[in-house]
Amino acid sequence: MNKQLGAELRKIRKASGQTLAQTSEFLGIDRSHLTKVELGQDLPSEKVLQDLIAHFSIPRVKASRLWTLAGFTSEFVTAENFGGKEKGMDKSVAPVQQDQIANINLDPSKPTLYTDSIFINSSDFGIVVDFARRVGPEQHFVVTSVGMSFEHAKKLVEVLNDHLQKHER
Repeated sequence: MNKQLGAELRKIRKASGQTLAQTSEFLGIDRSHLTKVELGQDLPSEKVLQDLIAHFSIPRVKASRLWTLAGFTSEFVTAENFGGKEKGMDKSVAPVQQDQIANINLDPSKPTLYTDSIFINSSDFGIVVDFARRVGPEQHFVVTSVGMSFEHAKKLVEVLNDHLQKHER
């Protein structure tokens, strides 16, 4: 098993101020399994590691490292930072084919935000998706909003469905 992975996950959990019981309950996993993962006696499944990464809003570079430590060979998309600057897209760039790997440019100082709720509004101009986090029984905190055209929203649904179908296999 991987003690380094477990030690890093434990450090992340403790830094968040959560107990093993709180984290395992929130993620819906057995507390003894999470204990064994943190002690390096057991490996998390891909889903459990993805859930931990999302739950603790682990930045993509660190998340990719954890993914590698876990020994997963499936693709985990990481962010590339080119000298502290984002590489802009222009119209001369050819579209990425489905079998190609894309480099995604993100500001590494901005963490991946955890969300468990989505609110969608539309107008004649397009769709706005509010990604939120539940903070109480009937209270949500919007972590980010994304606006897009109807055409973009249709493509997003198509790509999401494709990824969900691949994950279910």
